[in-house]
Amino acid sequence: MSISITATLPLAAAADAKIVMFKQPANREEHFAILVLKIRPPKSPLGATAPQCVTGDILGGPEM
Repeated sequence: MSISITATLPLAAAADAKIVMFKQPANREEHFAILVLKIRPPKSPLGATAPQCVTGDILGGPEM
Protein backbone atom coordinates (compact mmCIF):
# COMPACT_ATOMS: atom_id res chain seq x y z
CA MET A 1 0.00 0.00 0.00
CA SER A 2 1.06 3.55 -0.57
CA ILE A 3 -0.02 6.70 1.25
CA SER A 4 -2.28 8.88 -0.90
CA ILE A 5 -2.70 11.83 1.45
CA THR A 6 -2.33 12.81 5.11
CA ALA A 7 -4.30 15.57 6.82
CA THR A 8 -4.73 17.01 10.29
CA LEU A 9 -7.98 15.83 11.89
CA PRO A 10 -8.52 17.70 15.17
CA LEU A 11 -10.94 15.71 17.33
CA ALA A 12 -12.57 16.73 20.60
CA ALA A 13 -10.64 14.04 22.50
CA ALA A 14 -7.44 14.25 20.43
CA ALA A 15 -6.45 17.65 19.06
CA ASP A 16 -3.36 16.26 17.31
CA ALA A 17 -5.08 13.44 15.39
CA LYS A 18 -4.37 12.83 11.70
CA ILE A 19 -6.18 10.92 8.96
CA VAL A 20 -4.08 8.95 6.47
CA MET A 21 -5.46 7.59 3.17
CA PHE A 22 -3.85 4.52 1.63
CA LYS A 23 -4.27 3.04 -1.85
CA GLN A 24 -3.72 -0.64 -2.70
CA PRO A 25 -1.72 -0.90 -5.95
CA ALA A 26 -3.25 -4.23 -7.02
CA ASN A 27 -6.90 -3.17 -7.11
CA ARG A 28 -6.74 0.60 -6.35
CA GLU A 29 -8.97 0.18 -3.26
CA GLU A 30 -8.65 2.99 -0.74
CA HIS A 31 -8.39 2.58 3.03
CA PHE A 32 -7.86 5.07 5.83
CA ALA A 33 -6.47 5.17 9.34
CA ILE A 34 -7.02 7.76 12.05
CA LEU A 35 -3.84 8.28 14.04
CA VAL A 36 -4.16 9.46 17.63
CA LEU A 37 -0.98 10.09 19.62
CA LYS A 38 -2.48 11.52 22.81
CA ILE A 39 -6.11 11.15 23.88
CA ARG A 40 -8.05 12.89 26.62
CA PRO A 41 -10.34 10.61 28.64
CA PRO A 42 -13.89 10.80 27.22
CA LYS A 43 -16.77 12.20 29.26
CA SER A 44 -19.11 9.60 27.75
CA PRO A 45 -18.54 6.05 26.46
CA LEU A 46 -16.89 5.62 23.07
CA GLY A 47 -18.68 3.68 20.34
CA ALA A 48 -17.74 1.94 17.11
CA THR A 49 -18.88 3.07 13.66
CA ALA A 50 -19.61 0.58 10.89
CA PRO A 51 -17.42 1.07 7.76
CA GLN A 52 -20.53 1.67 5.65
CA CYS A 53 -21.55 4.58 7.89
CA VAL A 54 -18.09 6.14 7.62
CA THR A 55 -18.10 5.88 3.82
CA GLY A 56 -21.66 7.01 3.22
CA ASP A 57 -22.57 9.29 6.09
CA ILE A 58 -19.29 10.83 7.26
CA LEU A 59 -17.22 11.03 4.05
CA GLY A 60 -20.22 11.56 1.74
CA GLY A 61 -19.35 8.66 -0.56
CA PRO A 62 -21.50 5.83 -1.86
CA GLU A 63 -22.77 3.39 0.74
CA MET A 64 -21.65 -0.19 0.39
